[in-house]
Amino acid sequence: GSVVDYYKEWIKVPDTWERDYKKMRTKSEYLDIVGFSFLVIIISYLFISILIRARKKDLRWKTAFIYSGIIAVLLLIHNLNLLPLEFYSFDTKNTLISFWTGNVLVGALLGPVFMFFFIGMLIAGAEPFYRDQFPKQISFRHILTIQGIKSRSFFNSAVIGISLTFAWFAFRTIFHLIENKLGGVTTTEVPEFDMLSTFIPFVGVLLIGLKQAILTETLHRMFLIPFLQKYTKSTVSAVVICSIIWGLGHAGHGFHQPFYMQFIEMSIWGIIIGWIFLKYGILTTLIWHFSIKAVPSAMILLQSSNPSYITTGFVSAGLIFIPLIYAVISYRRNGGFILSNNLVNALDTEILSEEQDKVKEQ
Repeated sequence: GSVVDYYKEWIKVPDTWERDYKKMRTKSEYLDIVGFSFLVIIISYLFISILIRARKKDLRWKTAFIYSGIIAVLLLIHNLNLLPLEFYSFDTKNTLISFWTGNVLVGALLGPVFMFFFIGMLIAGAEPFYRDQFPKQISFRHILTIQGIKSRSFFNSAVIGISLTFAWFAFRTIFHLIENKLGGVTTTEVPEFDMLSTFIPFVGVLLIGLKQAILTETLHRMFLIPFLQKYTKSTVSAVVICSIIWGLGHAGHGFHQPFYMQFIEMSIWGIIIGWIFLKYGILTTLIWHFSIKAVPSAMILLQSSNPSYITTGFVSAGLIFIPLIYAVISYRRNGGFILSNNLVNALDTEILSEEQDKVKEQ
């Protein structure tokens, strides 16, 4: 008892301010709860549809678990990467056994296993709706194959997805300027600087981008829009309803005053991105979503003086440029894009042979 175990420093915040802040946050949280409730319903229906489709042998398990496997591996590396930081903040009042059980066994190891099956099943359940409602789009399992990357569809999706990233940041800036002009208040999210203290900081950038892109676009675009389009018989209604649900799910993110401003902002952009999805397919929105999540995280690495951090930050944030460069080289070498007619949802055929791959679009 003669040795100081730990100490804390804090600033006393007036009780009146805390009550007012809690009241404002409660309103945003109510919207967030409504959005989360819709999300639970969506996921529940997806799992039910998996049982129905599985009986018809109409699920693409291999494709689904390839994507979820990549995310699970990144999550495993990320969790192990954070263990030194977790150990640094270890409370010595607890036992090492509880630390290794909770942080290593449950958090670092079982978390990726759960994520592998959870995301894999979401993709497997959502993909048939996308396949049925958008027969002319390249199928989900072909969007990042060699043949898919060599197609005009991939090139268009990559260029538009990257352009949407800049449009997104411009839209948010303009919206917040107008919001502030009208007397509103918006706070930005604080970057996760702890990643600079890890052995492999760029893993966090890749994980944030890929996980959020796959989860959100699978649920809201690849499943919800086709589902609503099918049962409401209206494309406009499908996009608007999906955008409202998406906006509700983001209402509690950050601090906004009035409390509904984040909901309005995300719903407006949801309509825009929904229209892009209808016109250009799921790959475009996946590229956009990955970029808007990866770029802000990578900025922490890019601001470092460490050359390896800067290099990996550029590569992580600009990951989509790798297949895009390959597509451009293939175009120049072959004199054009390859035909992608057999890669569309209507046929959902196997990958072309190398001989057929030589066929080009006129």
